[in-house]
Amino acid sequence: KMAGHWSNALASYINNPENHRDEIFFQTEQVIVIHDKFPKARVHCLIMPNYILENKDVNDSHIPLIRTMQEIGSRLQETLRIEFGLEEKYNFKTGFHAIPSMRHLHMHLISDDFDSSRLKNKKHWNSFTTDFFILTDDYIRNLEEHVTLDKEYYHKLEKQPLQCHRCGIEQRNIPTLKRHIKYCEL
Repeated sequence: KMAGHWSNALASYINNPENHRDEIFFQTEQVIVIHDKFPKARVHCLIMPNYILENKDVNDSHIPLIRTMQEIGSRLQETLRIEFGLEEKYNFKTGFHAIPSMRHLHMHLISDDFDSSRLKNKKHWNSFTTDFFILTDDYIRNLEEHVTLDKEYYHKLEKQPLQCHRCGIEQRNIPTLKRHIKYCEL
């Protein structure tokens, strides 16, 4: 893929963090945390290694790094909750897309309010509310067990009907779904 292709966009944060001081939310010697440019919830960050690591190259030797990324995600949750005024009824989760659209390893830290104008279609919704979104502990287990993902299965998940992630009731479109989840108490 070309260096300028959108799927390579995260490389700039890694290679030239000084050009992104305003966008980098948190940084350590090992990781960089940015707010997702196209957030699918009120809180949506990307946590990535501070060196180039393509998804295709990730293996069980990277588990300590992924655990560090997970730990940082956990530590940042309350700060983010306060910064974004996120009510206590909403939770956070960290994980990875089964079929990432971006080339470089990145973990999503996302709140489950899914209140965002950037959440526009079924693929967006299903990529965070179905098994397409692999929770970090499951991702680590897959690496430990050298699991090969069934891409056909995950592509089907992206296309399945819209369902509330709390109560499971099917919704006919994104506007209807967004109205429903605002009031769903399950």
